[in-house]
Amino acid sequence: MNVLAMVLALVPTVASTPQDDEAFPLFAAAHPLRRLYRKADLVVVGKPGETVTVAKDDLDRTYRTTLAVTQVAKGKAADPREIAIQTHKLGYCGVGPGANPSAYPKGKTLLTFLRWDPAAKAYSPVANPYASLVLDDPTLAACLKQLQELDAILEEKPGDPPGAATVDWVVRCIENPLTRAEGVKELAVGEQAPFIEGEPRKDWVPVEALTEPQRKRIVDALVSPHVLQEADCSLFYLVWSSPDPRINPYVIGELRRMVDAKSIRWGTTIIHFLSQRLKLDAGELLRDFHVLGAQDKEVQVRLAKSFLEQAATK
Repeated sequence: MNVLAMVLALVPTVASTPQDDEAFPLFAAAHPLRRLYRKADLVVVGKPGETVTVAKDDLDRTYRTTLAVTQVAKGKAADPREIAIQTHKLGYCGVGPGANPSAYPKGKTLLTFLRWDPAAKAYSPVANPYASLVLDDPTLAACLKQLQELDAILEEKPGDPPGAATVDWVVRCIENPLTRAEGVKELAVGEQAPFIEGEPRKDWVPVEALTEPQRKRIVDALVSPHVLQEADCSLFYLVWSSPDPRINPYVIGELRRMVDAKSIRWGTTIIHFLSQRLKLDAGELLRDFHVLGAQDKEVQVRLAKSFLEQAATK
């Protein structure tokens, strides 16, 4: 099974809300950190105030938020302490409590990527709602460090593939668990060539472009002591055929930790990955885990424990 086939095999097949037993691959995201930063005139950290509706019709809404700026990471605002941000939402916006969730929740510390909108006389996000990231303090600090490093790298011309310095920057993002998801979003697997804004995208990093030393750094990052996160599940697609003897014990250990805690996350993805590496026939167990386990978390724990018993025989 090649890498792309493994990705497609694990893409959720249920068209409803994503299930917690599967980790959706993060590859080739439309708005990774680097793209947001390159497109923005102004990148700031701040805390939003109230979001108010300034225009509406039957379907669409226009909102305005005042952001109290605490740090400027790129660009310069006329008033470095406070800026106005205007956003739009097209289509049905919902009614009642919880409708129209704001990309700028009041009082939350966030990192946002903006450009000036002369018509609105305010800033607007470069990709709404993806240009507003609510982050905890450690993750915010890690993202700002990566953006500072990115600022020192010469930006590629439009249509050019990422240069060696950019590729290594992506690997450094992956090496840090706090920015791992942003690094994974930069990678493209196999024949992925989606379009955005009417143009083919060539600025992702093909996994084939990664050097062997870079791939080893990714494996080192994956097996370093840390609690498994969703972005790690995307890395499974890069390392599933790696002979590195550390991978299986790490992933098995994380699955066992979840079993002991009686709380399984991304179990279908984890068990599928391990069954491929250990050459175990887990098809029926995976089906039961996905279908029956979706309704009963105790079933998930029981099935995961059963799989670990099979894995122990290898």
